[in-house]
Amino acid sequence: MYAICILIVIVNILMVVGGFGCYDPVLAVESAVDNAENKSHSLCAKYVREALQDAGIRIVVKPSCAYLYKDFLPILGYSVVESPYKPGDVVVFMPTGNRKYGHIAIYTGEGWVSDFKQKSFYVHSDYLKSKDYVVFRKEKGIFYNNLYKQIPFAFK
Repeated sequence: MYAICILIVIVNILMVVGGFGCYDPVLAVESAVDNAENKSHSLCAKYVREALQDAGIRIVVKPSCAYLYKDFLPILGYSVVESPYKPGDVVVFMPTGNRKYGHIAIYTGEGWVSDFKQKSFYVHSDYLKSKDYVVFRKEKGIFYNNLYKQIPFAFK
């Protein structure tokens, strides 16, 4: 897992000039809601990534599985948060049971959206049983991704 994080960091350093960006969680929510399908197409990571990009996050390397965002979002400046959730918060579920890729979704203020508008927080009973998830938040504004502080093990 560390190798994946190191690869992501190296490519982002090489390709993102300056590391600066501007993020608005409201735009992430709008994009997620506008692009959501009627039912899941097992593309939650793609749809959430595109919503984050539409909101100003620069993502050069695209994690292939939802659960990889648990280590990737902190690199982008996201922090772990507890309830109550705010619009734009992102939940990442770890693999469990037959759900080997995990799951990721954005909170809209009224519910959760991934590649579809979810009826509940837990999109499958396996996630409800395991309760193995993390919720992240990135505040609105201009930011600098300080990669040295986010994953210091990559630079030792």
